[in-house]
Amino acid sequence: MNTRKGSSLLKSEKIRKSKIGAGNLLPAIAIIIAILSALMVSFSSQAELAVLKNDIKALEAELGIYKNKVDIITKSIEEKVTTIPAPEHEHEESKESEQLQPTVEFMLQTAFTDGSFSFLGMGSNINEVKNPTLYVTHGAVVKIVIENGDGIEHDFVIEGLDVHSKHISMKGEKTSVIFKAEREGEFYYYCSIPGHRELGMEGKIVIEEK
Repeated sequence: MNTRKGSSLLKSEKIRKSKIGAGNLLPAIAIIIAILSALMVSFSSQAELAVLKNDIKALEAELGIYKNKVDIITKSIEEKVTTIPAPEHEHEESKESEQLQPTVEFMLQTAFTDGSFSFLGMGSNINEVKNPTLYVTHGAVVKIVIENGDGIEHDFVIEGLDVHSKHISMKGEKTSVIFKAEREGEFYYYCSIPGHRELGMEGKIVIEEK
């Protein structure tokens, strides 16, 4: 009676074990060991006990193998994480910031009014001017700060000067661009989010001779 009961429990446990995913394999094996240990109490013959002991030893060995594999994988992941280099563009940006000290600065705020987008000037002689024309002299190091004023995703691009800010989408969030005005002429700045430029989010920066 006990033997049949034990066999039935073992079969149902094996079926349950086969359905358990790889992520739960270790606790599953530990549960099986506990069940087998408990069953030892209900078996009286030495032969039955010997079989159960062998099963437990085999499962313990399997559990040890999986633990070693988990330890090796975990160690490997930790080593890779600590040795991953920072992206190149991060080094370039920090290096560029160290080398370029702004000599002129502007601040713009994104806005959506009357069904159209715009950059609003902030401070100085461009305050509240829509898409103000920004004048700088050749050779100046220019910093332009963009503040999100409408809670809509935007960025800031200067056509022809290879200037492109990161995207900002939360109201009050800021980003900035720093560049050296090495080419004289007129260049358009705009938001590159599809449709925004067409809806009015465009202005001009003029680089003049000293």
